[in-house]
Amino acid sequence: MDNLTKLAGRAARRLGPRTRPGVGAGGPLRRLVASGSEALVVVDGALRIATLNGAAERLFGLTAARVRGARLERLLEREPAAAGGPALGGAFAVRPREPGALGRAPAVGLRGDGSRFPAEIGVAELAVGRRPWYVVLVRDRGEASWAEAALRESQERFRGVFEASAIGFALVETDGRFRAANRSLCEMVGYGEAELLGLTFQQIMHPDDPAAERAPLGHVLAGELDRYHLEARFVHKRGHVVWVVLAISLVRDAGGAPAYVVVQATDITPRKEAEQALALHAAELERSNAELQEFAYVASHDLQEPLRTVASYAELVAERYRGRLDARADRWLGYMVAGVQRMRQLIADLLALAQVRTAEGGFAPTDTAVVVARTWDRLYAQHAGMDAELTTGALPTVVAHPAQLEQVFQNLLGNALKYRRPDVPARLRVSAARTVRSGSAEWEFTVRDNGIGLDMAYAERIFQIFQRLHRDDDHEGTGIGLAICKRIVERHGGRIWVESAPGEGAAFRFTLPERER
Repeated sequence: MDNLTKLAGRAARRLGPRTRPGVGAGGPLRRLVASGSEALVVVDGALRIATLNGAAERLFGLTAARVRGARLERLLEREPAAAGGPALGGAFAVRPREPGALGRAPAVGLRGDGSRFPAEIGVAELAVGRRPWYVVLVRDRGEASWAEAALRESQERFRGVFEASAIGFALVETDGRFRAANRSLCEMVGYGEAELLGLTFQQIMHPDDPAAERAPLGHVLAGELDRYHLEARFVHKRGHVVWVVLAISLVRDAGGAPAYVVVQATDITPRKEAEQALALHAAELERSNAELQEFAYVASHDLQEPLRTVASYAELVAERYRGRLDARADRWLGYMVAGVQRMRQLIADLLALAQVRTAEGGFAPTDTAVVVARTWDRLYAQHAGMDAELTTGALPTVVAHPAQLEQVFQNLLGNALKYRRPDVPARLRVSAARTVRSGSAEWEFTVRDNGIGLDMAYAERIFQIFQRLHRDDDHEGTGIGLAICKRIVERHGGRIWVESAPGEGAAFRFTLPERER
């Protein structure tokens, strides 16, 4: 009804005693009423209808022309229980009022189709010229009841979502006291709702959180900030920490003043614990890498020195006394020299494996065609007289650690020569193809041979350290070469595997991500 009060006041000011006689409802008053969004009926002092606005025509199902001149009882009946409310003579007895004053009362509305509806009316008396006029505002109480029911349903729906949400919700007063809290928030901090309503929001926050993180809450409560997001810590009733992501929003009243704050709290404790565990694991890995580097230093200096001494004297004894002792002694001397040499190779290979992740120098554009050619020249010189041939396809320039990439080709091409078939010329081929995997481009390299091949049941085993499929008597080696290849390729962000069959050669494949140069 506040709109009618404003309407009455405006009409009283604009259409008061200063208005010329004869203006009546046919002039400014009619235009003023017609512009209203509420259902308005204008009647004269005799309670005869002068006009209806569009909202009233729709409410009663009648046009203004059809009811003009009829008494107000054509549209409204006074409810008996409404004694003491505004009345307009007869059933609506006129009561003197100040211009612009407003009264309210229940009534019964009469529609054009004969139906009736519960109504509420508000009446304002206007002084227009020398004649009294009344503006009657009419509302359908049934629609109001429906709106109230819809509002209650909306409130219940909100309450249901509020209570059932897996996210913690709370309404917080501007002084920090809890107005309401849902079950998830209560479970999150270990307090019952009644207990939580006796606390302030600041009391459940961790006191050691930096002041800079706590400050925005004060700005929101003071109305200086409308919303903010923050990772923070709650203190559970039992004393342990609960990590949360807070989304805090300020609700203002109709006048724009801070009314209360809506808090959403999402428990991220499992994520934080996982991050802490990962940080501890990273620290442990860093410590392990430091120990590995220390081992590499020891292996390259402290272990190598006494081993060189043993190897030197073993070789001197073998050279000087071979043939002077019996056959058994010569065989033992041979075992001793071979064992020392194998130990030296093992230490060298372990050192190479340990240095994969700590190798000096960084990644740089590397022409793989040059790397393969240089590697093959060195291997071919070591196997002088061997019937072996290498062909290559178009090989790209990739971003890689040049020395480590050379190690990969050194081991793969070296193995292809080592495990060739007897009396069959070794034929090797290196090729590369650009592929896209999971939306990312990469280069897939293939080192193919026509050697003895292997059973795919052992395809994973051969990339593990010290894992060999052949005896030392058949093929020398330490079983570390392919493990080094695997570690280097993985360090570059790729993967390595083999495709083979016994007697049909092998194709070792590995990938390197395509990176910008």
